[in-house]
Amino acid sequence: MLSKDKVREAIQVAERVDNPDYFGWDQAYVTYPAVFSTVLVPIEATNELHRLAAEELDKSMELDEDVYDFFIGLNGFLSLKIDTCIEFLNYDGISHVIDINDDALPEVRKVLDEQLARHGQSVDELLEYATEVMRK
Repeated sequence: MLSKDKVREAIQVAERVDNPDYFGWDQAYVTYPAVFSTVLVPIEATNELHRLAAEELDKSMELDEDVYDFFIGLNGFLSLKIDTCIEFLNYDGISHVIDINDDALPEVRKVLDEQLARHGQSVDELLEYATEVMRK
């Protein structure tokens, strides 16, 4: 689980988010159906993320030579507009998740906004664009 004190060590936005495959939509059925936009933000495979992935997979980090693709999801449904986990794909394309501690979520949002700003983007702008794409 990603804790608040490790967020800055773990989260490094990999690149400008402009791959059309990263934009989409999802739906939730709470008291009524809600459809909302989603965006996958690729993040660098930092040492901390590799450690957390190894922990999630019950593997020793020393034995882990796998290279993973890491993403954090943005969504127009939750109040912070970020998913509560980091998704990673192993070399076989199998998806796994690293949960984010509830206390760490505001810090993750802050770090994402700071790092996306370096690419001229923000969480809100990416979701607005995804909503436009969704409605077409």
